[in-house]
Amino acid sequence: MKYLVVISWPAGIGLVVLVAVILTRRPERPAAPRWSAGRVPAAGVGSAAGLPEPVRLVGIAVVGWIAAFAIMLALGVAWVVHDGPSIDRPIYSFAVHHRIADWTVAVTQLTKIADLPESLVVAAVAAVWLARGWDQRKWVPPVILATTVVADHFLTAAIHGVFERAGPPNSPGGGYPSGGCERAILYFGLIGYLRLRQVGWRRNRGIWVSAVVAALALNEAYTRIYLTLHWFTDAISGLIYGALVLAAVILALRVVIGPATVPASGDAPGGLRFPA
Repeated sequence: MKYLVVISWPAGIGLVVLVAVILTRRPERPAAPRWSAGRVPAAGVGSAAGLPEPVRLVGIAVVGWIAAFAIMLALGVAWVVHDGPSIDRPIYSFAVHHRIADWTVAVTQLTKIADLPESLVVAAVAAVWLARGWDQRKWVPPVILATTVVADHFLTAAIHGVFERAGPPNSPGGGYPSGGCERAILYFGLIGYLRLRQVGWRRNRGIWVSAVVAALALNEAYTRIYLTLHWFTDAISGLIYGALVLAAVILALRVVIGPATVPASGDAPGGLRFPA
């Protein structure tokens, strides 16, 4: 049973890759460009009021984050508080009694992918890298990444403060929801989406970006549960939380800047100029 638990990690990652391969094998129908290369779409919500794009972008994102906060409060009350202990304790006991020492050492390293210091470094590097590659609106990557990092910190702290849920006995600093699981989706998902906007949207590109984010999220949830750093329900809730906050940011980008572009037929990838 201990080795089956170990095998479940590569099996889960393999399943994500397999699904991505199957989806990308489907023929991709050619899509007309949403606008000509280099053309900036019409101004979005708030343009009539003369608000700058960064203000509109952050404002819409904040509304989405408030909605995510409300959903997480409802989920915490309806599921985690009432049903959490009956779900978490058997899984915690199973994890404690089915560990392998060498694998525990490896998993300890794997779970650091979404630790806060590592995530902040990744976000900072991505902000500079993406901004340099965008032809227009170079402010978007640094502004939205910095805003998301700051808002995520205070939003998560607020949820933790409402529930004050202690983690497992060996990790009392855990809590609802898991910040690591949330960051695995939010940070890497946002970076992947911004990259797709930079190079031009293709269905297969979107599938592989989603697969990478899903694999990172699966890795984080598995390692946190295996090491009993978080209760099971906190880890799963963290994944839901990350998806909600990421959806709010993507929605704000689409409303203010427009949808991701589709490369015009005949354009070489190196010569594309996308609204950013």
